[in-house]
Amino acid sequence: MNDIHLIDFYKDVGQALILLHQQFPRKTQVYVSDLIGYDEPDEYGLHSKRHEACLAAMIWLAEESFIRFDSLIQREAIDQAVLTRTCFMRLHAPYIPHASITSNPENNDEPSSIQANKNTLVYQLNTALKAQETRQLQDLVAYLFIQ
Repeated sequence: MNDIHLIDFYKDVGQALILLHQQFPRKTQVYVSDLIGYDEPDEYGLHSKRHEACLAAMIWLAEESFIRFDSLIQREAIDQAVLTRTCFMRLHAPYIPHASITSNPENNDEPSSIQANKNTLVYQLNTALKAQETRQLQDLVAYLFIQ
């Protein structure tokens, strides 16, 4: 069983990458509140551990060359963020282990271009996030990291 902080990490990474993919190639701000919801700072102006973990996940993505960003907007967001070329290419690579879409008889009528799109890592990552499929999300993000 995974620790809850790792489950949150995979979710934060997935959401950040999907958000940046939707804006690609434009640089954009990614607010922590867009990923996990609003977090009220405490009486000292400090955010929760959950907020800080989400921000740390985005910083880690940059340190590991999945994204680039210019600066932090206080402790609220990353500014001028964009996917790296390598990350963009990995997201568009086929991910066959979870491509059960191609084996569904009802999808056999779809053009091959649509089936190919459904087999991409980015499509399956987005689908797993929407369906809140934690195990599949972890597998997809781990696959992205080891490619």
